[in-house]
Amino acid sequence: MKKVLLWLIVSFMSISMIAAFSLTSCKEAVEEAAPAEEEAVEEAPAEEVTEEEAAPAEKVKVALHAWMYAEEEAGGVAVLNQAKENFEALNPNIEIELVALPYEATLEQLTIKAAAGEQPDMTLLDVAWLSQAVGMGITEPLDDYISPELKEKFFPATLKEVTVDGKIQALVWNDNPNGLCYNKTLMSQAGFDPNSPPKNMDELNDMIAGISNLGDDIIGIGINNALESLSVDYFHEWLWNYDGEILDDDGNVVINNEEGVEAVEWLKSLVDNGYLQPGLYIREIRVLFAQNKCGFMVEGPWITGILRSESGKGEAFDEEWGATTMPKGPAIDIDQGYNHPASHIIVLSPTSPNREAAFKFMEFLVSDPEITSAWYDNTGMFPSVKDLLQEEKYQDEFVQTFVKAMEATRVPNAWGPKYPEIAEKVAASFQEVTLTGADVQNTLDTLAEELEKVLEK
Repeated sequence: MKKVLLWLIVSFMSISMIAAFSLTSCKEAVEEAAPAEEEAVEEAPAEEVTEEEAAPAEKVKVALHAWMYAEEEAGGVAVLNQAKENFEALNPNIEIELVALPYEATLEQLTIKAAAGEQPDMTLLDVAWLSQAVGMGITEPLDDYISPELKEKFFPATLKEVTVDGKIQALVWNDNPNGLCYNKTLMSQAGFDPNSPPKNMDELNDMIAGISNLGDDIIGIGINNALESLSVDYFHEWLWNYDGEILDDDGNVVINNEEGVEAVEWLKSLVDNGYLQPGLYIREIRVLFAQNKCGFMVEGPWITGILRSESGKGEAFDEEWGATTMPKGPAIDIDQGYNHPASHIIVLSPTSPNREAAFKFMEFLVSDPEITSAWYDNTGMFPSVKDLLQEEKYQDEFVQTFVKAMEATRVPNAWGPKYPEIAEKVAASFQEVTLTGADVQNTLDTLAEELEKVLEK
């Protein structure tokens, strides 16, 4: 607090001195420029520029903490370095610091740093964490920073995704809906057309079984079911296919209803039949997929760079897999299954002393044509600015698949300030079912009672 107060005092004194100097200079300039009607005035000599007037504005430094700067395999590190270089060339009075922050540690580290008064100027977040961040008071609303022109460049759904309590709380870097990734090599080996991915759950189940039968070391599908919240995020796609939810629209616990039980029974059957290895984490699933040991997995457009790296084949591996919209379940009345958003968003710190400079870099990252193009080439993630999406390079099947998926993006009802505790209990229950073979209905009934207690706090 003392540092902040000292900074404010120094800033005020500096502004006052500059203002006084400016007023004096203006007064002298007016007097010198006044018409001298009584006497002739010789031509004024060239105005002398003082050292103070020639000095550039004070340079400021702002930092972006991001997991995309920590994960070399994701393909974004080089592009971020280029973005820093390009931005600083355009804005010589702003220095950008890029800091690597692991995905799994992001929310925890942000919380710790904010509590210690050391919150980064900018932090990359998963949109799933936004409500929690807003609830902790560590996001600066952006309504006063976003110009009408910039606001117009986003899809309404994009802005809605980051609007909490009636205010825009973050800038969407990449719209990241989820889709079903399918391994063409394994589909072909199992006798399926590698260019005809499943459109519904019946087709998916047939292909899962067929691919699993290729060998004991091959799983038909990879579903994240480790003991952490990401497992719960990614089970929503399958839960919705059976018309299930953890909480209903009114916030009541419904995970143990008939629809929820049916969805979890399906998950259990995959493990019981040897089609899914229990306890898998998402990073393990990606490796299996890249090694042609996994038939299907749910991912977003960011997966391109990761698979190129994990396969060891680079861009050549692009030909061995594809992406499609989620196959629809029996409860779905549209042409595809629902998917949860996993958009990459950037939040601005409310305590940053250089918020305007930081937001300027945020805007540059999401809207600069050169950087967004390179970002797509290296990571697979396309820009959130709709005008840029009109470029020819974004008209390919991959991008259009995920653009189509955006039509079926759905936010889980359970997301909110209490979601971490909710997800922890849900993930534990899912593991109880898949690892120990516990009865689904009894397990979910017990889970429902525990979730009621969480909501009552």
